[in-house]
Amino acid sequence: MGAGKRQYMSAIFAHTDEQFETAAKVLHDVKQSKTRVSTQVEMATDFYEGEFYHQKWLLQRKADWFGRLDMMNPRDLIEGEASSRLNAYVAGYLSHDEMREHARAWVKAGVASQEVYERVSFYL
Repeated sequence: MGAGKRQYMSAIFAHTDEQFETAAKVLHDVKQSKTRVSTQVEMATDFYEGEFYHQKWLLQRKADWFGRLDMMNPRDLIEGEASSRLNAYVAGYLSHDEMREHARAWVKAGVASQEVYERVSFYL
């Protein structure tokens, strides 16, 4: 993972040469259209999961969301699609409409109840 220690970083960790090449190409294309991209592509090595308080920190700052969604267990922050999508929404990577569509799909697939959908929709 490079020469220096890095506590926080945006990275894509590839497990094969093909993954590395694909990620590097996509990242290059993204950098052409963005003014600032700090993501790096590296080969995967040993992985150590960070403590819960390091996971999805943007979403953690929305404590009221967790109360309404009954997500009080810290593990709820790092596991599952819902927390990943909510974190992407909080970070500005999903629009209100996109987030609503994800939430509707969870209800349709039986992953979330109508009540959870209504709780998520409260914030959208």
